[in-house]
Amino acid sequence: ETQVANYADVDGNGTVDGVIYADLAIGGSGSGLGQSYTIPTSSGFKKYEVTQESYSGSFGTGQVIAPVSGSSGNERFYVMALENAASGTYQFWSSGGTRVVTSTDFGTGESNTAAMKAKSGSSSYLWGISEVQSGTWNGSGGWYVPSRGEWSAFADQLDITTSNNSSKGLSNLYWSSSQSSANTAWSAYFYNGSFNRSYVNSNYCVRLGTTF
Repeated sequence: ETQVANYADVDGNGTVDGVIYADLAIGGSGSGLGQSYTIPTSSGFKKYEVTQESYSGSFGTGQVIAPVSGSSGNERFYVMALENAASGTYQFWSSGGTRVVTSTDFGTGESNTAAMKAKSGSSSYLWGISEVQSGTWNGSGGWYVPSRGEWSAFADQLDITTSNNSSKGLSNLYWSSSQSSANTAWSAYFYNGSFNRSYVNSNYCVRLGTTF
């Protein structure tokens, strides 16, 4: 059965790290923020367990899912952090003219982020945020800036609308890791339920995702 909308303890340390928005045992497709996405299916997953039956957070009340210690296999879940990676807003690039090949597809956020970090180095802009540079959140590794397709799935799978986004702790504007051109990148506009190509020197929030 789907575990979408349950919460995730990604490293099994007892801390709730995020909310599950995609389950590779189930897959699926749809449209969120005006953009379509496809969640693939997979198998051969590691084992998981319920560590809390009833956890109340910004995305409602649900179970907390954690990996069974020592289990091996494929990762099953996509998770979005419960809070922004850093306070305030950040530019994608400080100016135009820097082009990196990235993808808008679901499942490409991690490779997009790696490509951007390799290009920008220790940039003082979005990719200079310490959580983005280190890929860590709540002490666990493997966190990255979601792609456009991952943001779309997140919004659709968790039924996020223009009227409930703020109650779920979401800011109005977020960067994705999907660049559109040398001068623009895709950004999620939660206040009006759309995606837009935004100039890279715009100032938006950043939130990280991961798989486990």
